[in-house]
Amino acid sequence: RRLGAAERGRMLWQLGDRVLERGDELAELEARDSGRPLTITRTVDVPITAGFFRVLSSWCTMQGSAVAADALDTGLVACTAADLPSSGVAALFGSSELPLVSAAARIAPALAAGKAMVFIADSNAPLSALFLAELAQEVGIADGVLNVLTCRDPGMHSMLARHRDVRRVEYHGERGIARALARYAAHNLASASITTPGSRPEIVFADADLEQAANGIVDSLLLAADQGAVASGGVYVEHDAFAAVAARVSELVRDMACGPATAPETRLGPCLRAADAAAAEQRLKSIAGAGIEVVRGSAPTGGNHGFYVAPAVVAGPPIPALEEASGLPNRILWLTPFERAGLDDIPELRSGRLETLGLWTGDPSRIRRWAERFGVATLRLNYLPGTDTRALVQFYTHHRYPDRALVAAARAHRASRTVLTGQPAPA
Repeated sequence: RRLGAAERGRMLWQLGDRVLERGDELAELEARDSGRPLTITRTVDVPITAGFFRVLSSWCTMQGSAVAADALDTGLVACTAADLPSSGVAALFGSSELPLVSAAARIAPALAAGKAMVFIADSNAPLSALFLAELAQEVGIADGVLNVLTCRDPGMHSMLARHRDVRRVEYHGERGIARALARYAAHNLASASITTPGSRPEIVFADADLEQAANGIVDSLLLAADQGAVASGGVYVEHDAFAAVAARVSELVRDMACGPATAPETRLGPCLRAADAAAAEQRLKSIAGAGIEVVRGSAPTGGNHGFYVAPAVVAGPPIPALEEASGLPNRILWLTPFERAGLDDIPELRSGRLETLGLWTGDPSRIRRWAERFGVATLRLNYLPGTDTRALVQFYTHHRYPDRALVAAARAHRASRTVLTGQPAPA
């Protein structure tokens, strides 16, 4: 809290440098801990994490420059919110969805604001958050600023939110916990950012590049590696293109290499939790029991330890007894046909809880109409993430976690206030 904005910016930039310098270690740690393929953690997760610290470093530097310029132009001694001591502690909760990236997206804004924080790492994949805390020590961030806990006690969430010193709560995850945290934060008069995952459907029109669409749908499964809700929910394909897309997606899934996260050929690692693997297998058993054909990829055999579940494709209209395809474990892609006139009947579009919407179409004008119609936070148009690593990093840093969102999060960690002293210069 004694550091000015410019000094915090310098430390954040150094932290981003350290993330890249030790990127190979961090990538392997994340792969072993979360099950995400090493090829993804090394080329995507680590650069995104470093980018977050650099974005907030630039913001801190601009805050310091704005103070100096304002003082020179007006003759006032100005002190903005960026230079005032922070009040209270932030309670930040990690996620199993992209553990490293989600940790950086919460920690970086709090550091930029000069906020002390308690970060509760996801107990199933806590090591990357602990590694970030070690790097923070190396660049000179004082002990006690970034505190990482790996507690499994569910009561830790409510205890922190209720604590009188906590002035900021950030959580993204299960609805029951989110409701409790919102109540405690409101009772404590603490600011809060509490959200739950929304639906993330993929919609394929017949005029799309069907090969590109099939690869994009399968790659959405690869990116999450079943460690969260990044993978697509329901996949809806226009009736005229349904057979071709279903056949191609099934072919790609059969060929998907599933194995240890650190193996260079792996495109799909193990599940993060035994419960996730059991839920996926139980769901597939129920689907097969209902007489629905399931196309499975190949799972590793012999000597591989981990919660492996081969990816699966289910093609056809949803069955009432097995409804809510969006709630399926991410190892299962359920393709459903639709008629263009019946778009409003797609349940995920009517839910009002769209988080990301993937559109595959030859008519780019649809993206504006759909963005206005459904108010989706992130809308992807013909976006194939697996073909260009640089484009994938850019997408996550500028769309899924846009710069403006990171800056807004840093501002939210402190009250918006300005103190002016002295007298204005003569006209």
